[in-house]
Amino acid sequence: MKLRYHHRLYRRVTSILIISALLVTMTLTGTAPAFAESDIIVKLNGNILTTDTSPKIVNSRVLLPMRIIFEAVGATLEWNGATQVITAKKDDTVVIIQVGSNTAKVNGSVKVLDTPAVIENNRTLVPVRFVTESLGCKVDWDKINRIVSIQTSAGESGADSTQTADLPKDKTGNFVSGERLMEDTDFYYAQNKQAKFKADTVVEFYPKTGYISQGVLAQNTELEYAPGKSTVFKANRPVTFNSKGYVEKADLAEPTTLEYAPNQSLLFKDMTVEFSDNGYVARGIPVEDPELRFQDGVRTLFSKDKEVAFYPNGNVRKATPKRDAYLQYNQDKLSAPAKLDNTDGHSATFPAGEEVSFHPNGLVEKGVLYQDTALPYNYNQYLVFKKGSTVTFSSDGYVTKGIIRDNQYLPYREDKHLDVAPSQEVVFEKGLLKEATLLYDTKLEYRSDSELEFKAGTRVYFNDKGYVIRGTLTSGSKIKYDPTWEVLIMGDKEVEFNSQGYIKSGYLADYFSSDKAVYAEHTKIEFDDNGKVLYGTLRDGVSLPLGNGYSVECKAGTEVFYHPNYTVKEATLRSQAKLPFSHDLTNANQILLMGDTKITFNEKGYISSATLFQDTLLSYAKDQVAEFKGGTVIEFYDSGYVKSGTLKKDTELNTNLDTVYHAPAGCKVYFDTAGLLERVER
Repeated sequence: MKLRYHHRLYRRVTSILIISALLVTMTLTGTAPAFAESDIIVKLNGNILTTDTSPKIVNSRVLLPMRIIFEAVGATLEWNGATQVITAKKDDTVVIIQVGSNTAKVNGSVKVLDTPAVIENNRTLVPVRFVTESLGCKVDWDKINRIVSIQTSAGESGADSTQTADLPKDKTGNFVSGERLMEDTDFYYAQNKQAKFKADTVVEFYPKTGYISQGVLAQNTELEYAPGKSTVFKANRPVTFNSKGYVEKADLAEPTTLEYAPNQSLLFKDMTVEFSDNGYVARGIPVEDPELRFQDGVRTLFSKDKEVAFYPNGNVRKATPKRDAYLQYNQDKLSAPAKLDNTDGHSATFPAGEEVSFHPNGLVEKGVLYQDTALPYNYNQYLVFKKGSTVTFSSDGYVTKGIIRDNQYLPYREDKHLDVAPSQEVVFEKGLLKEATLLYDTKLEYRSDSELEFKAGTRVYFNDKGYVIRGTLTSGSKIKYDPTWEVLIMGDKEVEFNSQGYIKSGYLADYFSSDKAVYAEHTKIEFDDNGKVLYGTLRDGVSLPLGNGYSVECKAGTEVFYHPNYTVKEATLRSQAKLPFSHDLTNANQILLMGDTKITFNEKGYISSATLFQDTLLSYAKDQVAEFKGGTVIEFYDSGYVKSGTLKKDTELNTNLDTVYHAPAGCKVYFDTAGLLERVER
């Protein structure tokens, strides 16, 4: 959807004395005699132009009063005195320059100026080459005779006009993020660098600069992935650029040899590759089985057609061994007792065809075991882990996660052990259990001197002190939710405890009354550390407080969430309601909302999101109003301005690329905090 530039953004020139010129960049080379600036001659299509202000040279750039030139080539000028922004428009091209700024914009694309625009003697001067070439003109500089020559078209300068007919036009800025392209379209991904993106695909842009960040290529395209490094990427596949305009992720158009570290390269398949910031391959799929280093001085053969990931130094981060590999997971060889199963205490076998990842020090981080293997979970403490199961190791070589072969009696505190079920995953931290599956019904402490019985065959989770923080009860129990009061919690359901050992969440065995509402039995309840309800399911319809002193009528049988100040965060409206979305917009701070729909509020009690009952006019910025469609969800910032919504009718909206977008009826639009359009969904 093409942009049309909103005339409200800029005023027509109101003072000929202020705007008499615009700027163009021109490099002066060589050493010249000390001519006066008034000696510079300006020609347009061979005719000498006379201006009331002499050209000026700043930082070897010619600054020229350009008002008369713009009028001659048919461009219009607009001036914003408050921001000192000048806008020149010719055909589909718009140039925006701010006095004193080292950047300018052409159709929303940011361009760097060697010399900013200036105002002298009530005249605005800007660099010649930049402005005139941006508007499709050609500029030449005769340093001997000090003549600036401007031709308004290639044909008038004697060049073949067909030479430029097929060059892509800069359409950056004519779209917004989330827009679906109607045709193959050229976009800038960096200054002076373009690519064509495919029709019927979505594009994304970096805010402010307008350079494309993500899209689908329309054709095989050669692109840079680092300064001075480029290759051809595949059509009809996504490409992602970093903010500097280099490819971060894309599909190669053909098998290509690329470096994954300095002076280390591989032939990669015509599939997805990812690049690091320094332009080396971070992930890719090799064409041939590569022999690669995963530890300093240690290499092995990895499989082709499987993704390889690299550390910055070129060591393998993740890959798939071509053959069964005996790999090191621990450097402490002296800790291993005798007669271990299939290990020497520091290395184990990992099967061909199964991915292995490595720590930066080259020790195994994660892998699949070739056979039942005894592995350490603490110094000189070993367990047998099952063949074919995945194990993970800490960087110092101890198992942190894996599936054990046999039932075990393992520590969850220095002085406490429990029976753990076989063939189940266990999780360790510093040699103590963090997660395990119970072999038997087991009584465990959830806080000091307080025990509950947890169910066999279910998982329990421990905190750093060895108290249960989550588990499944064998039967219903009364559990404290604060130092004084208890709640009856269902058995055979998971419960969770806070850091003080009071219940955080569980399922109610009976209905539960709080100072705000009654919550239904057999539904989940959640408390905060002060014993106040943060979440529950309402047994009855009830009026609940908002942070601004209003209340909201909530529907029976629905969930309700509370803010930390115990006012409603999310609920379901009992019926159609009129509620406030802003404190500041006093003339229209309430909207009519649809009943039996979800609604959310901020802590101050104003609507964050809701479903409109009817078509509604709402502000998305100061003095900026749009009509949003009834029956659709609307979102607000805390300021009360619209964050997102679905438009009722075609609307022109200012974008964060300093352009205006013609948004069609029925599309969903997203605004930034300044009320500028940042993306659209259709």
